[in-house]
Amino acid sequence: MKIKNSHIIFFLLGLLFLLKFNTIISSYYLLYLFIGSLFSEFNNTISNIDLMLLDVFLSAILFIVAPLLTYRYRKYKLLVKELNFISVIAIILLTIFLFAPVIANFHPDFHKNINVTKLLKPFSSKVLIEQRIQGASESVFDKFISLRNSTINQPFYSNKFFVDNVSSDNKSFQQKDTEELLPPGSNSKRIYFVFGTDELGRDVFSRIVYGARVSLSIGIVASLISMLLGVFFGFYSGYKGGAPDFILNKFSDLFLAFPIIFLIIFIISLWGSSFFILVLILGITSWMPLYKLVRTDVFSIRNKDYYKSAVLLGLNKKQLLLKEILPAIIPIVVVNIVYQFANVVLAESALSYLGLGTGSNLPSWGKMINEGQSYLYKGWWLIFFPGMFLLLTLSFINILGKRISESLNPLSKND
Repeated sequence: MKIKNSHIIFFLLGLLFLLKFNTIISSYYLLYLFIGSLFSEFNNTISNIDLMLLDVFLSAILFIVAPLLTYRYRKYKLLVKELNFISVIAIILLTIFLFAPVIANFHPDFHKNINVTKLLKPFSSKVLIEQRIQGASESVFDKFISLRNSTINQPFYSNKFFVDNVSSDNKSFQQKDTEELLPPGSNSKRIYFVFGTDELGRDVFSRIVYGARVSLSIGIVASLISMLLGVFFGFYSGYKGGAPDFILNKFSDLFLAFPIIFLIIFIISLWGSSFFILVLILGITSWMPLYKLVRTDVFSIRNKDYYKSAVLLGLNKKQLLLKEILPAIIPIVVVNIVYQFANVVLAESALSYLGLGTGSNLPSWGKMINEGQSYLYKGWWLIFFPGMFLLLTLSFINILGKRISESLNPLSKND
């Protein structure tokens, strides 16, 4: 039996359900309490909505929708293909992107008891002790708030702390060479740090998971902005000609000749570094290559016999654009956007490495590599794991671009 893409999707979702059963069930119960509290205390419930809460709800809903859609379209061309390197990496990245709140063990900035958790090697473990909060109300809204605080990964918990070991009778805990009594009504569980911890005791695995979201989101949005600008200006320049074409062409030549990194640094120095500013900068400064390709193709298509025939038949400009020009340039646009996506991800990582990325509030693979280079000999894993994920992502995108190019243009296989 051949392993297909649909099989690996069901396998990953099933594995995630087994490993994160409590988290997933708590997410559904949290959604139930949220709906119930809307009817009892609407204003207070609305005021407690934030992106982290919506993220958990969306992941919970997608956890039901994803297998249903996969089963519904299991005979679709992409799902029945035999498993290969490209599809495995694509499915893993998509799973991380959609279910980051479920996959990650902690908030990317959560750190506690640095003397216990600092620079732990991969697969190290510590005991997490959680003190129960007494006196909670029994109202639906208070239950919702309580479960929200325990289900959603928070950057700080006042009732949680790490220790080295807990006694077999669960009456005391050991931290370094001292032994102390456990707080009354507390629970303890052993936590494994699969990718180790950084210099602040933060879980590297959780930071990589959320960092994947940052890098992929920036790549997707910036590539879409680049596509819209490149296609629009390319159409306009190639179809209009004359002075607009001359101005746009020289403007794009100027940008292509000038190192974009200096412009990006200049803009960030004026406006600061944040997610939205970085997306806009990378999108606005990367449309020129696609503009050149679209402009050249539009010029070429206008001289083709089938285009001239369409003009003689009386097709208006909108019909000529949608029926004659657009279908002919779609392959070039698709391939260019795939490669542009890889360039944007690499540029974001490079800027984050230089300290000019998404700022201090969001984790990034480039930023993690930058922070880890100071601990290269003490904590090799701080550079190895984010670098490995970055390398796999870029390799996947470039191979995907080559496959798409070959499928859209079979003659390119012989190049």
